[in-house]
Amino acid sequence: MAEKIPQWDLSDLYKGINDPAIARDQARLKKEAQAFHKKYARGISENTSPKEITSAIKEYEKILRDIDKIQIFSRLLFATKTNDKIVAARMQGIDEWAATVRSLLLFFSLCIGSLPASKLKDLMKAPSLASYRHWLQRLVDMNQYRLSEKEEALLLETSLTGRDAFTRLYEQEDAKRTYPFKSSGHTHVLNESEILSKFYDPKRSVRQQASESLNHALVQDVDRTAFMYNMIGQDVILDTRRRGFARPEDARHVGNEVSTKAVDVLISQVTANYKIVHDYYKFKKRLLKLPALYEYDRYAPVAATSKKYTFAQAKNIVLTAFGEFSPTFREVAELFFDNNWVDARPGAGKQGGAFCVYVTPDLHPYVLMNFNGTINDVMTLAHELGHAIHAYIARKNSYLQFDCSLTIAEIASIFAEMIVFNAVKETLSPKERFALYAVKVEGIIASVFRQAAFFEFERVFFEKRSQGELTPQDLGEIWQGTFKKMYGPSIRQSPGSELQWGMIPHFFQWPFYVYSYAFGDLLTRSLFAQYKKDPTTFVPAYLKMLAFGGSKSPQDLLSEFGVNIEKAAFWRGGIKEIETLVTEAKKLA
Repeated sequence: MAEKIPQWDLSDLYKGINDPAIARDQARLKKEAQAFHKKYARGISENTSPKEITSAIKEYEKILRDIDKIQIFSRLLFATKTNDKIVAARMQGIDEWAATVRSLLLFFSLCIGSLPASKLKDLMKAPSLASYRHWLQRLVDMNQYRLSEKEEALLLETSLTGRDAFTRLYEQEDAKRTYPFKSSGHTHVLNESEILSKFYDPKRSVRQQASESLNHALVQDVDRTAFMYNMIGQDVILDTRRRGFARPEDARHVGNEVSTKAVDVLISQVTANYKIVHDYYKFKKRLLKLPALYEYDRYAPVAATSKKYTFAQAKNIVLTAFGEFSPTFREVAELFFDNNWVDARPGAGKQGGAFCVYVTPDLHPYVLMNFNGTINDVMTLAHELGHAIHAYIARKNSYLQFDCSLTIAEIASIFAEMIVFNAVKETLSPKERFALYAVKVEGIIASVFRQAAFFEFERVFFEKRSQGELTPQDLGEIWQGTFKKMYGPSIRQSPGSELQWGMIPHFFQWPFYVYSYAFGDLLTRSLFAQYKKDPTTFVPAYLKMLAFGGSKSPQDLLSEFGVNIEKAAFWRGGIKEIETLVTEAKKLA
């Protein structure tokens, strides 16, 4: 019998997409937002006392928090039922309602952020506003990029039929795409997670067939995918101009609370060290005894092990490793299994990949992944639970200071993955350990070097998109050119692989998000080195950092660990750790 793999229980939010409580909450929140607008739209000035502003902020965040619950519920449900037209239509209706209600609240942050500097300084010192200080500072930082209330409201409303609509269409088209695959004389229809798992197969014929099936499926709707990406790209370009950002990626940097300099230094250091990628794949080609390595060979197993894990085994591995690091880590992670806050079963219509949604501080996060029994899936489970633990122990923060920047969020997930990696490697035979090291190195190449290449692809795309719409061929040329630099002479790109930009959801959902993976990975390696030197001191300091959530800037959070993210030497330290791991893998071989 097939193992029972968990699916999440969303009843802590609502019982179902037609739960009457949703309509009741929607009606209540619209009234509350209207009353809030009437009460405060012209009632906040430099003469308003800190106590009055504190009261207004509490009302404001409660409305936003409850809007989030409804939207997050519909999106979580949609992630497992992208082929359900009723769920999709209901989600769209909820998003439209939310945009209308949020537009009533837009004035508030604009109003607070535009108060005189002296007034804002006094507010940040007020005891009643202690739990909102960082949020207030963020308003000041963002103020120069904000438009008028009417303009912000208009952009929010029109986004539903513009950029957000194209993003939703992409998600639906991507999720319903199927991939024919021949096996044992029969043609099977696979979903995305299933076809991608074939790239880890030891048989090259399987990997090559998977690549051909993937590329064939992508070419079927490449014109539509290119059009969607062009429209999303133009929307980003227009918003960049409206708000006065120097470059399209700068909006992401401001949102992440990192400087353009820090990101530029990071990307330059990663791309300058593509030789690590070249050398590793040359090494892998020798191990596999292949005359040439193609992009579909990147994840081919390098050791003859077909070790598979049940979900129960994966769960036990993760919980044991977490417990050895910190009892708090294990206790929190257990809650996600005990309460069905994890959805790991692959299925038709389910979104590919993996993610963790924080939800709101008065509730708890949810984790989604597609478990197929590989060691990579074990690491993915650890990764997403790292996010979940971070969010769970940060719930003491107010709603407005709960969610942290992407760059800090990735620390928790990658650190959790490293904890599990270090625990698992000690339980394996030499051959299995080498296989694990290879998977880890290839995972790092994917999360550091490949994500940096994605970032470079986006930069070129937006530069060219500002001059006019790009054809699928244009996009393919940018893609191949970008990866020619990363792969160097070590990997050949097969015909059709130039279409694979169309299967990277981050490009469509969150432009320029991708560098946060490289940022988080290299940053975490530095922190993990400190942990190994002095676990007793490090663990409580690390838990304290996670508990701050979004109440401090990344630099303030990291200052306790002696980190300066604008220095090239810091990033070189993380890259040195990767080189050490590659050397260890070669020794094991």
